[in-house]
Amino acid sequence: MRFKMSPQESLIAKTTVKFLWKVGKNGTWLTPGNWKEGIINLTSERIIIAEGHIWHEIFHNQILNLGSYGKFTPMEGDLADPIVFAEGMDYYLTLIKLPDAIRERFLALSALAIIRGSKKLKVSERGKRFPAYLELNGGGIRLYARKEKGLSHLGIIDSLRPLRSIPEKRVVKTRDERGERYFLLVGPTPHLDLLLYAMEWARVNPLRRLSELHWRILKELDRSSLTTEKLSQNIGENSLQISKALYDLLFLGLIEMSSTRSHYRLSRRGRLALELT
Repeated sequence: MRFKMSPQESLIAKTTVKFLWKVGKNGTWLTPGNWKEGIINLTSERIIIAEGHIWHEIFHNQILNLGSYGKFTPMEGDLADPIVFAEGMDYYLTLIKLPDAIRERFLALSALAIIRGSKKLKVSERGKRFPAYLELNGGGIRLYARKEKGLSHLGIIDSLRPLRSIPEKRVVKTRDERGERYFLLVGPTPHLDLLLYAMEWARVNPLRRLSELHWRILKELDRSSLTTEKLSQNIGENSLQISKALYDLLFLGLIEMSSTRSHYRLSRRGRLALELT
């Protein structure tokens, strides 16, 4: 089954995002201050990122080289509102601060949902197709259905089940605050693969994913703001490992960057995490 977007959604999908990138097994991580301009294209069944001289395509969590695209253009902005972390064989990509117009639609633009059993839908509407909108945030992934009067919140996605009667499909089971259950049928697109990855990240307590190195960095930053180099000296790890751990912590919102983007500091969420442990 192929999913298509409306012309309006296709237009919105062609937008500019900010991202950090690492290329190749021997590549170098760019520092957070080195923003680059890219284009994310969700008009097909694959997500295409254009950065610098090379096109990359995210396909089943791998980023493939697709050829040439133009030049890098530096961008200003703070690291905020991480949407998804896609990990490929040799690449790491963090999409940052998507425009509000597509924030809730990311990863779901090309998927039509079949919502069944929802008490919020009339009997005549059950089983009908509705465009699905997904919002990723620290509290999980919220599911919306677009109806005539706007978006209708259908709950927070909390688990996945395969739909055996339809090969290569997924049923997303959601439960709202009152315990009502909803089901979303989506097709096998790379968007879904990335969604599953993001859901696994959001569903599991993020603190369980932290390594000893992550905790040591948090404790160091609890004392004062530090640079990557200073953290490397204090902890006794090489800068590459420290940089990777810092990106994890930034993604989880446990640390923040200073206004000059040269130092890292503990966020309010990070301080709470230390208090809880």
